[in-house]
Amino acid sequence: RPPPLDAVLFDVDGTLVDSIGAYRIAAARAAAPHGLAVDAAMVRAALNDDVPFWPLVLAGRPAEPALVAALADATRRHWPDVLAEHVRCFGGLADTLAALAARGLRLGICTASRGESFR
Repeated sequence: RPPPLDAVLFDVDGTLVDSIGAYRIAAARAAAPHGLAVDAAMVRAALNDDVPFWPLVLAGRPAEPALVAALADATRRHWPDVLAEHVRCFGGLADTLAALAARGLRLGICTASRGESFR
């Protein structure tokens, strides 16, 4: 029998909100002017296998720091529009959180996302 809980912590991306596909879209928009493509397998590898993302996208091209920084900056610039267009909470989330709170559990979120992405 598990011990009683006082709190529940949730990750954000892929847990509370369906944002993984949106990240691919924002990164693809940033990469396209450089003739680069971004696919879902790259995003999954970076998230699940802790592999640096932009070297995957560059696929053999040198991961020059200035280029990687430009791609990351462009992705962050695209993020607000992509967020509004594509990111949604998973169905049933509000009911789940309300039910947990009604049981007296404290709720929290944690993320490895940077502040500008998380907001």
